[in-house]
Amino acid sequence: MGAYHATLPSIIKANPGGLPYVVATEYICAEVGHAIGLPIPPVGIFRDVNGVLWFGCLNFNRDNIDLPNADGARCVRELPFVSAGIAVFDLFIHNDDRVDHNLSVDFRSTPPRIDIFDHSNCLIGRTLQGGINARLEGLEAGLPDVGRHILISHLSERPHIEAWSKRIEALPDHLLDDSCALTETCGLSHEEAVAVSDYLKRRRDSFISIIFANMSVFPKVV
Repeated sequence: MGAYHATLPSIIKANPGGLPYVVATEYICAEVGHAIGLPIPPVGIFRDVNGVLWFGCLNFNRDNIDLPNADGARCVRELPFVSAGIAVFDLFIHNDDRVDHNLSVDFRSTPPRIDIFDHSNCLIGRTLQGGINARLEGLEAGLPDVGRHILISHLSERPHIEAWSKRIEALPDHLLDDSCALTETCGLSHEEAVAVSDYLKRRRDSFISIIFANMSVFPKVV
C-alpha cells in the first residue's frame, strides 16, 4: 500500500508574553524523554504564516474523550517501571509540576497506556529574557521540589530508579547538543543553546551521584 496524506489532531503552544524559552524547553525535554524511552507523543517546532513559533505534539488522547485526572498510586501499582522512569526524568529536567492533569493514563487499554506532556515549567521554561546563565547556575546539582509530584511518593522499587538513572547517564552528547542547537531557531541565541547543552551534559554526568545522595525523596524506597 502507498502513503496517504492525513491530518492528525495535535496540541500546540507558543511562548507566552515575557517567557521566551517555553517552546525551546518543551522541545528539549521531549527529545530527552524520547531518547530514554518515555511515552511522550511525537513533537515538532512550527512557524505559522505570521512568523509565530509554536511547539506542537500529536494529541495523546486518541479517542478525544476526556480521561479522568491520573491516580498516582494506581499508575505506580499497574505501571511501576514506566512510573519510575517518569519520576527520574522529572528530577533530571527539574520538573516540580508533575500533577494529576499533566499525564494521561488510559486504563481501558491492555496494557494500560500512559502519556506525559506539558514541560513548560521545567529547566529554563520560567526564565526571563537573558536570564539563562543565572537560571542554570541556580539549578546546579539540585533537585526540584517534589512535594506535589503525583508518582514519587508511591514508588518503592530501587532497581527501577537505578535503571532509569543509568538511561539518563547514557544520553549521548550529540543528542543533547543537537536538541539544543535546533532551538536556536525559536528563541535561544547560539551562546544560550550551548550553555543549556553544556549544563545538561554536566547534570547527566553527575546525575547518578545526585540521585543516590538524595534517595530520601523516595519515601517508600529502602
